Amino acid sequence: MIAGASSGIGEAFARRLGADGMDLILVARRGELLQALGNEIEKKHKVRVETLVADLAAKEDVARLEEKVAQTPRLEILVNCAAHCRMGAFSELDPDLIEYQVRLNVMAPLRLTRAALPRMIERNSGAIINVSSIGGLVAAPHGATYCGSKAFLIRFTEAVAGEVYGTRVQVQALCPGLTRTDFPGIAGMNTADLPDSAWMQPEAVVDASMRALKRDTVLCIPGFTNRVLPKVMNSLPRGMVQWLGRRASGSAS
Repeated sequence: MIAGASSGIGEAFARRLGADGMDLILVARRGELLQALGNEIEKKHKVRVETLVADLAAKEDVARLEEKVAQTPRLEILVNCAAHCRMGAFSELDPDLIEYQVRLNVMAPLRLTRAALPRMIERNSGAIINVSSIGGLVAAPHGATYCGSKAFLIRFTEAVAGEVYGTRVQVQALCPGLTRTDFPGIAGMNTADLPDSAWMQPEAVVDASMRALKRDTVLCIPGFTNRVLPKVMNSLPRGMVQWLGRRASGSAS
């Protein structure tokens, strides 16, 4: 099951796992994109693809997905990829938008992880990949809710990985950096001046995640620059970090 599969990293996971011969359950809000992707993967790789249209920030839709997980006893991989970010000063953001981000970035992966784990532990196999971000490793001004929610997801995933240590169940926190998807534009990030070398393709992120899964690596940060950047950011003077945050949101002066 891939939650947030209609584009970006989620789509790349769907294509990769389909190419590996796995039957898929794809979940996203955008039904037309999801169905087109499912049809393409079915035709190309001769696997079964089920598509479920759901808003992962809505309690009733998450409950429906929890039931689907419970009805899929041989679920081998769960990828929690859906996320939302809106750059801006926390004091100026719509409270409903803030809550939406927390429901999507935090509550949905928590609930689906909880739904999948018991069966995986019982049969001693399975993997859960929670897609976080290098944003969860820094405290970027104008990205407070996003960074906070992704930091929670990292620590949550690491703790759960410790709980299943000694079993054949794997739990991974995947922390990509800048990735060539529509996510930065939707988030309102100012990326115009960034060089091409700062970006990764979603397929490369998925490749790194799958290699890390084979090594049973819990915290996966794809790309050398992405592994170094949080350390650099956390060592900078606070004033400079604040300026960089404002610049990323287009509000630096």
